[in-house]
Amino acid sequence: MRLFALIFLVYLPITVLGQTDAADTLTLNAIIFIGDSRKQIDSIELIPSNGPIISFSTNRSGRFLVKNLSEGGYRLYIKEFNYDTVINLKAGERKELWIFIPVACEVSEDVARLDIQQGNPRLLLIGGIAPSHVVCQEKFERKFHVKYYDFGCTPPGYACVLAYNKVIFNYLDSMYGAKWRKKVRTDVIGYN
Repeated sequence: MRLFALIFLVYLPITVLGQTDAADTLTLNAIIFIGDSRKQIDSIELIPSNGPIISFSTNRSGRFLVKNLSEGGYRLYIKEFNYDTVINLKAGERKELWIFIPVACEVSEDVARLDIQQGNPRLLLIGGIAPSHVVCQEKFERKFHVKYYDFGCTPPGYACVLAYNKVIFNYLDSMYGAKWRKKVRTDVIGYN
């Protein structure tokens, strides 16, 4: 009996997801793969053809579940990866998606470690058409042996820049403690 109850509890959510419920609403169940891994994504929008935008996040393994959807077309937009696709939901249809977002990062954790080894660490920015300059940023660069680098309006993926900067933040913490944090530009990606 215990085995039956365990099997029932494991399979119950799988058979219910994506189906219509008593109020004729639908559920969308999906997993997002970034490159070959899954991770938490914080800014996802599901935009119906008519109605308000639904904003949500995935869990740490890239999975999300959105309930109480109506039949029709939805635009799924993930700002972090500039990913945009259309999803159509139909009554009675089971909708489980596996979304694969290819990522080819020109900057990454490995690139950050290599930059540190070569004595060229950077703090990455994503600006606009014209790069911004902050008074005394050169003084910060000389003092903490790091350069600001602004990609302008054509950056690599936000997640790539964030991963790179996190390695640099850890490096700066290990070299200078919290001193650098008081003087760093606040528009450095991932610095909050």
